Amino acid sequence: MIKPKVAVAVMAVVVAVVVAVVAVVVAVVVAVMAVVVAVVVAVVAVVTVVAVKAVVEVEAVVAVVKVVRLHFRMDQWEAAILRNVHSLCASALSSRPGSVAQSVVAFKVANKFQASL
Repeated sequence: MIKPKVAVAVMAVVVAVVVAVVAVVVAVVVAVMAVVVAVVVAVVAVVTVVAVKAVVEVEAVVAVVKVVRLHFRMDQWEAAILRNVHSLCASALSSRPGSVAQSVVAFKVANKFQASL
């Protein structure tokens, strides 16, 4: 038969081992959770910075477009002429390489026209 003092000592050792194992498991879980939380916070911060930067860039582009529209209110016919001249120049350059001089002149005319708007 086991003596009561030995049984108490064995139980104390078993309880100490169980408490130590539980403490290690809890420490590992807490460390893993801390890493996961840090990664999630970092990802959210990066996504937020990227999103804010994109929104700021879009807002800046929209503001520039609004300013350009206010200062250069092109009539429909002016815009159509400009588009047609540039497309004619591009097609002349791509289809007839021999007419580079004509294309250069047309581009100069288109650019002067655009500058005069």
